[in-house]
Amino acid sequence: SPPYSYFAFSIYSAAAALLLLFADDFLYEKFHALLHRNRFLYKLVHHHHHRATRPTRGYVDAINETPLEMAGALILNLFAIQLLRPLLTLPSIALFLLLKANFAITNHLDRGFTISFYSSERHAIHHAIKNAHYGKCDTRWRRRDVSRHSDHDPGIRRQTRLPAPPVQELLVGVE
Repeated sequence: SPPYSYFAFSIYSAAAALLLLFADDFLYEKFHALLHRNRFLYKLVHHHHHRATRPTRGYVDAINETPLEMAGALILNLFAIQLLRPLLTLPSIALFLLLKANFAITNHLDRGFTISFYSSERHAIHHAIKNAHYGKCDTRWRRRDVSRHSDHDPGIRRQTRLPAPPVQELLVGVE
């Protein structure tokens, strides 16, 4: 019998997948911010993706990238995997790829989805205003951007066609 339980192995693999997801997102956020801040790179590599100001087609909008952008993101994936390789299991890498693909698709739908470390609404805001929320999953790496562009700003929400958060709905008209 193996020296570990399958349950413990599953929990470890899930935790390793989340660690890899956060590491990859941290690297991607830096790459994505660079693409936005450098006008030459933005026009050459990333502008094509932002022609969709209100992405709604999921996978179709998620992969609407130039080959240079895809290559950059894949290199970052491989670097993150190599960096964390001693901690990873084959199931953790598979789960990472599954989560990353699902978040990329959810980011480009017209429906909001939120869990503790992820909100598709932040990515919708990114497509609307283009200078905040550069990460795909945990977009809180850059606190300055989050505080400068409130996720609850009604003007931004109108641009993204996202519903107001429940708390905001309760406070409408209350002064």
